[in-house]
Order: sequence, then C-alpha cells, then structure tokens
Amino acid sequence: MSIVMTQRCVSAEPWFEIHVPSASEEGRVYKVLVPWPDDQVDDLTCECQSFIYRGHCRHQEEAFEKLCRWTSENGPEEQTSEQRRGHVCPRCGDATISEAEFE
Repeated sequence: MSIVMTQRCVSAEPWFEIHVPSASEEGRVYKVLVPWPDDQVDDLTCECQSFIYRGHCRHQEEAFEKLCRWTSENGPEEQTSEQRRGHVCPRCGDATISEAEFE
C-alpha cells in the first residue's frame, strides 16, 4: 500500500459558492450554492426571488457553466510543478485542496 497525494479544485468541494451577477440590477450579485460536486443544474440553489418562487432561475445555469470541478486524478489538464506547490487549479486558476489517498 502506498500514499498518493492528490489535489482538486475548490469547486469540487461540498457547498461551494458561486457568485453570479444580476442581469437587471447593476451591482447586485446572487449567491448560488452547489451542495455536492457531482450535482446537476437543478440541484443548485440560489437566493434570488425567481428561485424562491419558481424553484429555478438563470443564475443556476450560469453557475453550473462556471463550475470547474478539476481533480488531479481526472484532469485532463495537468498541474505544473509551480501550480502543484502553490495549490493552483490548472483549469480555472482558483485554489486547490490537497489530500493523501491510499492505493
């Protein structure tokens, strides 16, 4: 058995928040929550009135399109040694989280 170090984008974390700007109110930004990394667009929740009353909004779709979900195991992008040391996602440039896994 060996230990393998992996990294994943913060967007692959549970309860990841994505901020989506309003199309109608300048300066207004809505928070969209992604409960689990493998959720689909309808599983995302938004704080806007459309979502509250209808259970669906355009912010969910925009947030879903922005999700990176990169992992060092699934790639396809590979981190440079600088990105690995700096915990930087090679796909979106956001932070990564390191984990040790047993193989």
